[in-house]
Amino acid sequence: MLLGGESPALAGGAQSYMKYLGVSVNNATLPAAPVTIEAVTDVPMTSVVLSIGTTALGSSTTFVKTRSGWSANVPVDLSGRSGPVSLVAQFSAGTQLWTVRKPIILEAPAPAPAQPADEEAPVTVPPGALTTGVPDGTVLTPSGTIWITTPGAVVSNLDIDGCVFVLADNVTIRNSRIRCATPTYNRVIDVAKGKKGLVVEDVEIDGLGQADIGIGWGNYTLRRVDIHGTCDGARVSFNVLIEDSWIHDLVRQGTLHCDAVQSTEGGNITVRRNNLDPTNTASGDFNNAAVMLGTETGSQRLDGALFEGNWFGGGNYSVNVRGDAVLTDITFRKNVYLDEARYGVALSPASVLFEDNVSTYGVAWSIVLTQ
Repeated sequence: MLLGGESPALAGGAQSYMKYLGVSVNNATLPAAPVTIEAVTDVPMTSVVLSIGTTALGSSTTFVKTRSGWSANVPVDLSGRSGPVSLVAQFSAGTQLWTVRKPIILEAPAPAPAQPADEEAPVTVPPGALTTGVPDGTVLTPSGTIWITTPGAVVSNLDIDGCVFVLADNVTIRNSRIRCATPTYNRVIDVAKGKKGLVVEDVEIDGLGQADIGIGWGNYTLRRVDIHGTCDGARVSFNVLIEDSWIHDLVRQGTLHCDAVQSTEGGNITVRRNNLDPTNTASGDFNNAAVMLGTETGSQRLDGALFEGNWFGGGNYSVNVRGDAVLTDITFRKNVYLDEARYGVALSPASVLFEDNVSTYGVAWSIVLTQ
């Protein structure tokens, strides 16, 4: 499916296009500054070169398979130009070459507001295979299922063939791969009730199509984590921070619905700068939602949850908030909603705040469908 209403350029059957911040560049206004352009085609590429006129601006030979096709992020510097120009992408696949030209308008970027010392700069490219999971070059040591019982323990550089049970406070898991296919136990990483301070960084969590949940339930932080092959990516309750992570390619388990992030009670939840899309690219199953919120369990309340600066796609609705949920202070701010849901971008009661969100068409998105 092409995003942003863009018509394909055809060459040897290939459908190819370019996006900036998840939005088609066709007739778009871009800042005259260094930016990253995503070049996408539905056939495997060997290289892509972006140019304006006779000036090559950037190139890439690194491609990632996504639901939309084969994707490459190409840094280009558009500084010193202004007004309408034609942005050209030349793709190559072996000996075959084809070109996509799109009109864009360049304008000087507005001065960036000063950021407080504790505020991080926004991310302009969705997290993916190149920025999440085990860093390239990491040497991993084989391991089986592990039980972590020492407070403050650091687990790193492991290739874990099994599940992880966190039974102590302030544990850190980093630079590791965890592949848990145990259908009789439903969490790849289980945080024991009452245990706090778990940090998971630069880790791949793979449910191998059998484990129900990637991680659950509360008192944990995820950074640059790649979760796939489960039914639910992250179950969240109290005191959860998820940032700069990629949850994708979820696998339906029986009659269960699959969500990238799901909460059924909790509070003090922050989810920011993540790429959340439950769609199974192999089967085409949209699954249920990128974010599913309700209050069916435990305290039967959800008090304080912020979803900011994320990319949401897939699902029946990418964001689905139950109409019968008991909610306080739930905010979706500055997220990009991709045109990849079965029915629409969001279904939510009016008590949830949506502000400064955009769709893949580049327009302000503020409609909330009230249940």
